[in-house]
Amino acid sequence: MWRMEWWLAATVGFVLTMCAVAQARADHGTWETERVWVEPVVETRSVWTPGRWEQHRVRVPGRWNTQTRTVEERVWQSHMVWVKSGHWEERVQWVTSGFWKEVWDDDTFYFDFVWVDTSRWELQRVWVDTSQWQDDGSWITEHREEVTTVWVPDRWTTERRWIEGFHESRRVVVSPGHYESRRRWVAIPHPTPTPRPTCRIPDGIYKVINYYAGTTVEEAETGIRYGTVTDNRPNDLYAVDLGSYSKGVSSPYDGAAFNGRKRDVNGQLLAGTFYRNYRKRNGCFVSTSIVFFQDDRVRFTTGAVPTSTPTQATETELTATPTPHKDSVVEAPVIADPDHGSSGYRSDGPQVGPTPTIDPGPGSTPTSRPGSPSTPTPTPTPRPPVRRPPPAETPTPAHDPPTGTIRVAPVLAGSAIDADAEGFRAIEVLRGAPIDLWVRLAVQPPATDSSASVTLEQWTFVRGVNDRPRGTRPGDTGGPNERLRLQWNDVTPVVDGRLDPYKIHLRARIRVTYSDGVVQNFDLNESIAVTVRFQGATTWENE
Repeated sequence: MWRMEWWLAATVGFVLTMCAVAQARADHGTWETERVWVEPVVETRSVWTPGRWEQHRVRVPGRWNTQTRTVEERVWQSHMVWVKSGHWEERVQWVTSGFWKEVWDDDTFYFDFVWVDTSRWELQRVWVDTSQWQDDGSWITEHREEVTTVWVPDRWTTERRWIEGFHESRRVVVSPGHYESRRRWVAIPHPTPTPRPTCRIPDGIYKVINYYAGTTVEEAETGIRYGTVTDNRPNDLYAVDLGSYSKGVSSPYDGAAFNGRKRDVNGQLLAGTFYRNYRKRNGCFVSTSIVFFQDDRVRFTTGAVPTSTPTQATETELTATPTPHKDSVVEAPVIADPDHGSSGYRSDGPQVGPTPTIDPGPGSTPTSRPGSPSTPTPTPTPRPPVRRPPPAETPTPAHDPPTGTIRVAPVLAGSAIDADAEGFRAIEVLRGAPIDLWVRLAVQPPATDSSASVTLEQWTFVRGVNDRPRGTRPGDTGGPNERLRLQWNDVTPVVDGRLDPYKIHLRARIRVTYSDGVVQNFDLNESIAVTVRFQGATTWENE
């Protein structure tokens, strides 16, 4: 009985001790498991790539080819032979014959000659000669060589090439990056009452109705108008008016506004109003950025051309994303806001006196400060007419630019050295076959400095059709030894009975180093025609 009581007391004591330890541990901290990213270990090593034989598709250009072929022909070979022949024929022939006969006249003893006709028909045998020359020839087969010139069209062929081995420095990943699960002790302090922070409501804060969306510069015959574009989409943003400043008057906020404060054609600071932007964070107003709304104009009093020609703000300028302010607090916005440096705010509601939270420091003070809604804004003092200086002359470049263009060459041996140095302005590929291209220069130095050197700095794929997954996309750039990775899954379309090749538009930045040491950069633009054909084709010819 005593033993049972001791065991029960020991068990109860152990349970109470563990509960106390657990409570003490919970009061002081806990173990947490977190995923930590371990950066990969990368080393630079010299790697030997052995030589190898590779099969490469090579384009053989068309050419005129002289061919000699053996022609087999049957001809008749003559052999004339004299053939003797003939026969005897019996013919009835009239034979004319006769003789003169003396006739004596007994009375007169006178004699005379009398013709005695003995002509008659006689049967004679006559030899008829039918001998003749007879062609005793025969048909024989003769072989003769015939030389013809034919056009061999372009074609792709496969050839075997030996690729020399080479040493190269490579960055080798010794240990890949990975996530690791690690346990760490997180101290948990004893709960203490946390005083609730007090939020100060900025003086003159109001709800934003129209926020900053860009600037405009409008030029007319009488002058130039500088304005601000706004957008009135719904938002959860607030602002404080920091005051208006006249033309040429500096302010303590000139370098703080995310959109900057520009100058007019005469170099003077533009007039306008600064606003500080706020958003609510846990019930408090937190400053995010400062924005400047320009509202100014320059009046022309003479016909001279301004020193610089302002232009209407483009769509890109209106939607561009400037660098966010360093004090910005990032939060998922309802619309584009200054937390991401994309807009500022302006309200058309009542304006109250602002209370800037930065020290204005030395310098000019604002020419006007907004007061209560009933206090009108003072009218700025008129300024004298602006006298614009004559236009600046554009300096003539010291050197002539190079001449030529850019082309592409297929990657044959896996190296930029083995690729064609000139390349092509038009290529033919197979449908669905991926192809890698080098960008090559076909540029000659200027005639005025033939010893100048020309090098390719960078290419840009401007636009063009590309069906290759993870291939080159419009806007991608690369160096002279980086490839264009392209593919077309549809053959070249036919428009009005003619092939309409695809176009890939490229821009190359080239560097020219002249013999006197001057270095200049130039941009070249070129479009490459691409004809896409089926992988199998059959040609029919009229027999």
